[in-house]
Amino acid sequence: WKLGGLYVTGEVDNVERGPCRLFREHPNILASKYKPPERLKNQWHSIVSTLWGSDIWAVGCVMYESFNGMVNNPDDFLKSNNIPPFLRKVYVKMLSSNPDERPDAKTLYENQGFQRAFKNR
Repeated sequence: WKLGGLYVTGEVDNVERGPCRLFREHPNILASKYKPPERLKNQWHSIVSTLWGSDIWAVGCVMYESFNGMVNNPDDFLKSNNIPPFLRKVYVKMLSSNPDERPDAKTLYENQGFQRAFKNR
């Protein structure tokens, strides 16, 4: 897998206009399987209220594929197969259907399970 392009998971111009020009002109720039529920439903107001929410979703997808291999069915992301037990709680929060419940980057960084898995590697 390749980590890249996460900066385009949910950029918006504003709530009224919805997605930024990049998404309006190239709606498939990000594979559907990596799009959070609010992107799939075009609920751009959810993305604006929690700016990091769709990015955290995408990082959760990358985390899943790191431990499980490539996913064909996006519903697989909602399972915690092969996610180490010390990461499962934060992983489930990262893929919450409510973007307001997803942790921000600082919270992830400070999470003991996340630090155990990724810090100083």
